[in-house]
Amino acid sequence: MIITEVNIQNYRSIAKLKIKVDKNLNLITVCGANNVGKTNFLRALDLFFSLDKEKFKVHSDIPFHIAEGSRGAGYKTSITVKFKKNKDNYSITTIYTRKNKINVLILKGKKNKNDLSEKEIKDFIDDYRFIYLESSNIDYSKKISKLVIDEVLLSLDKLRRRQSKPLEILGNFIDESKNAVIDIEDKIGKVVETYVNEIEGIDSKTWKIKIKFPEFNLLREAISGLIYFTLFDTNDREIDTKGSGIQKILLYSIIDYISEEAKKKGKTIVWGIDEPEAFLQPALQKKTFKKLKEYSKNYQIFLATHSHFFVDLENTTNVHLFESDKELKEFKRKQGKLFYKVNTFLNDKTGIEKSIAIRNNFGIERNDGWEILPYNLLVEGDDDKKYLIEFCKIFEMSVPNIFVANGVSKMRGYLQFLNDYSNDLNFKPKIVCILDHDMAGKIGYSELSSKRFSDIDLTLKHMPRCDGAKDNSFDYEIEDFIYPEFIVKAVNKFLNKKHYNKVKKVDLSKRFLESYNKENILKFITEIVKHNNPDKGALNFEDLSIKKFISHSCCQVIGNLKNEEFEQINNKYPSVREFIKEITTFN
Repeated sequence: MIITEVNIQNYRSIAKLKIKVDKNLNLITVCGANNVGKTNFLRALDLFFSLDKEKFKVHSDIPFHIAEGSRGAGYKTSITVKFKKNKDNYSITTIYTRKNKINVLILKGKKNKNDLSEKEIKDFIDDYRFIYLESSNIDYSKKISKLVIDEVLLSLDKLRRRQSKPLEILGNFIDESKNAVIDIEDKIGKVVETYVNEIEGIDSKTWKIKIKFPEFNLLREAISGLIYFTLFDTNDREIDTKGSGIQKILLYSIIDYISEEAKKKGKTIVWGIDEPEAFLQPALQKKTFKKLKEYSKNYQIFLATHSHFFVDLENTTNVHLFESDKELKEFKRKQGKLFYKVNTFLNDKTGIEKSIAIRNNFGIERNDGWEILPYNLLVEGDDDKKYLIEFCKIFEMSVPNIFVANGVSKMRGYLQFLNDYSNDLNFKPKIVCILDHDMAGKIGYSELSSKRFSDIDLTLKHMPRCDGAKDNSFDYEIEDFIYPEFIVKAVNKFLNKKHYNKVKKVDLSKRFLESYNKENILKFITEIVKHNNPDKGALNFEDLSIKKFISHSCCQVIGNLKNEEFEQINNKYPSVREFIKEITTFN
């Protein structure tokens, strides 16, 4: 029995929010900036499973713009959760509202297409156990003690054989203790009598001092007042002397135990953990997330986090990025008085764009730990990266995470760095390494083919030529992947600045003739420009500074491409789009 969807309306900062849960993934993470509604999402789930109308606080749970602003339609909180149980689909809605100053809970539910009675809904929810750990205002030692007394020791109540002997011994101890304190009772009683003796209206002879001992029917009752939890490091100390991080680890361990015990009783367990990273150093955060992933094999866990260590980049299907906006409004009944309407909403990006949006949300930059995504490209130079980004944009494809090695000779070292860095990741990143098809690129491809990397999944590709021609004897680079008409536009812009004769259409028509077909386009253009400007100095278009100018100009041309021009040139060179689609698809 699993949750498949959560739909919340009019709860705190959430006006309307729907989250769909992948039924194959039990770990659901929400992330986002401060005060966007992550905690409110978990609180809404806690309210839903509680079926407790007294838990509903009108002035804090009804969105401010309704409770204090309009006080009109929507003066209620609605939480709908959809479930999958075997082949049946359930939809349960709890509506919390207030009428005549009294909290009201309305229950609605369906099993497949059939309505459920209020009793059936309550019985269904009763089969669930939602364990919510808030992040703020929590005393971990008290929380642990309460859980131990209320939950862990609960199992002792049914162990009659284990209870009888300890309770018998405890009873004998109490009887002996009563006899031991009789003398103390008598002496204190005589002192009290001196105060009240001969006071009118008080019969001191009826007053007796008694030291009362508790009576225990259950072993849990007896033990709860006698024990405390300790964690062993170099000495046995009470748990509240430990750091908050260690207390939190123990708390998770106890909750796992409670969850397993509840499962034995037929309960379906759901965890809601707000800021699991609080008080934990990075190493413990990684370890805790690993443990939570293990726990999620047995029950669903909802996390609200600010830490990238608690986000599974290998599969972001169940990772949800919360955002919010504010709208300045005027009170309907208080003219001139303004307030902000805060609204939580879900970032709707998917795939690679979603991963990058999440990464940007955490403010993670180079070498912060999320430089490596599940899917990445490694290219030779910055120009390669700029070209690929522009093509992704015009083809409306997701821009992948792109590394720049700064030269084919540095690719092996860069891959080794990525491999070493991926050693302690909880996923194995895929790296697609793209090389030119020139002499250096061919040598680099051969060398890297024989190299094995244990912690990355490496794929090698040569950058194709725009016309799709394949011949190992051909030499071409990134510029040969670009539409040649664009290269010529950029070249002519450069020539115009230098007052040289431009490259003409008739010149470009020679590009794929046999005499020029094997060489790269910049070498071809160098020869054409020399031929068209016999009285001027030679220009080498393979020179790095000129290549940079061409790259910048080409990217501008691509970015300003008109639809009709784009369709025409795309039909002429379909290999360009095919390759961009290939390298932006993460399988």
